[in-house]
Amino acid sequence: MHSSRDTHQQAPASGTRGSASGDSLRLRLGVAFISLAILMLELTLVRVMEVILAPNTGYMVLTSAMFALGLGGIYLYLFPVRARHRNALLWWLSLAFAAATPALLPVLNALPFTIDFAESTLATQALAWGGMYLAIITPFFVGGLILSHVFTVYSGAIHRLYLFDLVGAAVACLVFLPLLPDFGPGGLLFVASAAALLAAIQFSTLSGLGRHVLVAGTVALALFPLSLDEYLEFHGHANKRGNDEMIAGGLRDYVQWDPVSKIEVFNAARNAKLFSIDGGQQGSWMRSFSGDYAGWEREMEQEPDSYYMGRNSKVHYL
Repeated sequence: MHSSRDTHQQAPASGTRGSASGDSLRLRLGVAFISLAILMLELTLVRVMEVILAPNTGYMVLTSAMFALGLGGIYLYLFPVRARHRNALLWWLSLAFAAATPALLPVLNALPFTIDFAESTLATQALAWGGMYLAIITPFFVGGLILSHVFTVYSGAIHRLYLFDLVGAAVACLVFLPLLPDFGPGGLLFVASAAALLAAIQFSTLSGLGRHVLVAGTVALALFPLSLDEYLEFHGHANKRGNDEMIAGGLRDYVQWDPVSKIEVFNAARNAKLFSIDGGQQGSWMRSFSGDYAGWEREMEQEPDSYYMGRNSKVHYL
């Protein structure tokens, strides 16, 4: 097995077909880890945007990620990397991905983008949405640079490298489901960042001690969200059903993420709780009830407009 330094020195010039002997297990593992980080980030942002804005903005994440990944390949085609820069390129790009990923949390929270343009000026929203778009595509563009560079320089070993790329993506899809409830989307940004750091370690020429120290720091970064009492929150940008206002007012009693939805419970009224789904996209009320059915029927007769008596209620009655 060659070291990372030897591997890069044997690589052919960018734009030519690499030999199969040029890749190494560390290079393949680096591809797997960066692919895991990319898919973890993509899945996380799909869930986030569906909650903080609207369900259809999840598709925006998918198309933006695909565009940015491809843009990385186009960039390398137009501006190929010089041979003397190859040794450090994958290391620094992986570090850049690891830094850009958790930075999405404060950036998206700070930008005032919204789906209700009536609350802001068109110029402000154009800048805010533009900033949000650039923030989202930046890590995917960096990931596209990494994978495109590896697949180009070591194209002779593409069958092995692409296998590890697929394995990394598959693992991300598998672990996303059990990790989301405990970490939340904000915490999963740190997991994706840690995966990118593991890729950087594989791409690097660090000594044994340096590698061990960085691995320990990477594990600590991934576990950091579990040390917190609450989720690392993405702020809402749509105030669906007054969800964001109730959070700001301290009315939220419970919150839980799962792979299907985000559930929040609010003490929204004196004798009732509001169950909010996906940041207010849907909601359901639960009133306290003393068990006095006769009193409840009299109340309905006196205040019929306070109760929903539509056709859907017949199903529940039956």
